[in-house]
Amino acid sequence: MMNQAVSFFDLHDSRVNIADPYDHEYHVKVPKVFCGITIDEYYSKRFPYKTRDLWMKSIEEGRVRINGLPITPDTVIQPEAIIDSLVYDIREPPINVSWNVLFEDEYLYIIDKPGHLPVHPTGRFYKHSFLQIMMDRDPGWKIHVMHRLDVETSGILIVGKTKEAASAFFKIFKNKEIQKEYKALVRGAFPKEGIIVDGPLGKSINSTISVKMEVNGVDNKEAISKYELLELRENGTSLIKCIPITGRTNQLRAHIEHAGFPILGDKIYCKDDSIFHDYHEDGETESLKKKLILNRQALHAYKVSFIHPFTKEQMTIESDFPDDINYFGEV
Repeated sequence: MMNQAVSFFDLHDSRVNIADPYDHEYHVKVPKVFCGITIDEYYSKRFPYKTRDLWMKSIEEGRVRINGLPITPDTVIQPEAIIDSLVYDIREPPINVSWNVLFEDEYLYIIDKPGHLPVHPTGRFYKHSFLQIMMDRDPGWKIHVMHRLDVETSGILIVGKTKEAASAFFKIFKNKEIQKEYKALVRGAFPKEGIIVDGPLGKSINSTISVKMEVNGVDNKEAISKYELLELRENGTSLIKCIPITGRTNQLRAHIEHAGFPILGDKIYCKDDSIFHDYHEDGETESLKKKLILNRQALHAYKVSFIHPFTKEQMTIESDFPDDINYFGEV
């Protein structure tokens, strides 16, 4: 019997630290969307997981420059600006470094990515990423990741072993010759007939989370998702199948929240912005754990189907829904 003092959140936590604290100097060309705002606003919007006081201190100490020149918090970012920033004692969040290989040949390396593993260096993760780990293991191997999976999303990740394989696979994705299916555990009793959400996605107008997408948001693009019920659970949750018809950022998560069935454990698409902000300001407090229940969002890329671009074999790769998000307890 499970020790009642140990929450489901902690019981399935397999994250570890693999990188020692380090100093690093970043050189970033500012995206056009941030031109015309102050450096203070830029850091607040682009890096919401850092407190404003930390950035202000870095600026005051001269560790942030634009085009090599010292700045003040009210310096306005101009087009083509390059920000240089020296950051001390960087401590990256722990990650899950255990993955299974589902398929491998001379062209492809397909893994079952665990949750809490960034694919690329992003946000708070630099050394803690799948690509960096692979480069450290074999510096001579240039790998090519074929598609996105969020940090917390688990499941099938397709990697090309050669430039030729990457080029062939990008064509498959571009021509929509690959079928991807996900499973998710959502709050609420999902309708037996399933739903289709046809709503263009853009940057959120109504949220205080700068990275959040929403239906009819700013600069929205066509987005269509299909959802099917797999299992109604007695705890008030539903296991569903999710099929992205288009491929927008955070599409499945944004659409299912819009439909009224947020994914369990999702810190952004949960109808409560304070969860995201509390997480980035105070970490995984006991109060936050009770709200989230799971230590990551319950979304898993469980199936892909495609014709192998070189062998012409029909490929169908599947992955089981993982234990760390397969929750039957009280919600």
